[in-house]
Amino acid sequence: MIDRATQLARVIKSPYTSYPRKMPSCKADMFAPLDKCSVCYIYPMAGAQPMADIAHVSRPPGAAMLKPGQMVILAAVGALLWFLAALLMRAIVPLDFYRGVGIMIVYAFTIPGTWPFVLLIRRLASLRADQTAIGVTIVTAAALLLDGTAFAFFPALYADNGGDAVQAGAAILWGAGVALVLGLLMNMADRAQPIHNGAKQ
Repeated sequence: MIDRATQLARVIKSPYTSYPRKMPSCKADMFAPLDKCSVCYIYPMAGAQPMADIAHVSRPPGAAMLKPGQMVILAAVGALLWFLAALLMRAIVPLDFYRGVGIMIVYAFTIPGTWPFVLLIRRLASLRADQTAIGVTIVTAAALLLDGTAFAFFPALYADNGGDAVQAGAAILWGAGVALVLGLLMNMADRAQPIHNGAKQ
């Protein structure tokens, strides 16, 4: 454990000028176990805006890293979601959704249809909001690896007709892109919130 003197020295060596302020304790403070959050004491050198207004919009370095168990869960979820998506894409082939307006409908409904799965991913892997983007990235990576392999060696999984198989594979790629964007947006929303008194779940 780093002693108090070393912790205080780190604050003093900050590129910002320190001015004590009385602020609530912050469990997310990287300088714990100081009884006050160190970033609450720091002002930018140029003006009066508290550093806390800037520093508390993000977490300490490494806060978004995942545990190995979480990564395994996310990879497994990615494989399962890809398989279910492939079955769904094959199931709608007889409905002629891969031609004309039909493919536009598939793409449009993919956007709201992906949102619940992003929330499910967070719950299954016990992700914080700021871990959503990296979690969705792992899920998507697993799904796309399987998608590329299946499309190259087992295209009949998507459809018996080559043209329909291409459209089905493209729809899965679109869904993966939508998931990545949604995960990023959820991360951005989390970064806009303060994290005093502990990391927000």
